Amino acid sequence: MSKNAPTYLGINDRESSFVCPIMEYQKDKIKNWFGNRGCQVDKIYKFGLIKDWLFIQQTKNHTVELYYLSTEICELYDEFESKGFDWLNLELKLPDDEIDC
Repeated sequence: MSKNAPTYLGINDRESSFVCPIMEYQKDKIKNWFGNRGCQVDKIYKFGLIKDWLFIQQTKNHTVELYYLSTEICELYDEFESKGFDWLNLELKLPDDEIDC
């Protein structure tokens, strides 16, 4: 596993009735981060946290969005096509100056 592996990766399992408390806690923190900056998040389908970066795919969205969390504004940094997106190698999608941090 890479030294920059995601600190947390959450995927909504629609077929399971089990709700992971840690995943729900993280999803609430993500929704609060957006809400505290005047933005609304629809239902979160998948997300990954690595360093100070959030990768998020909302339900019914065909893109994965990248946000920098250590800021007071909610600004989309980059977006990627969700089809074929590699959730296990998020560090490869980080800005070049963040990879070796």
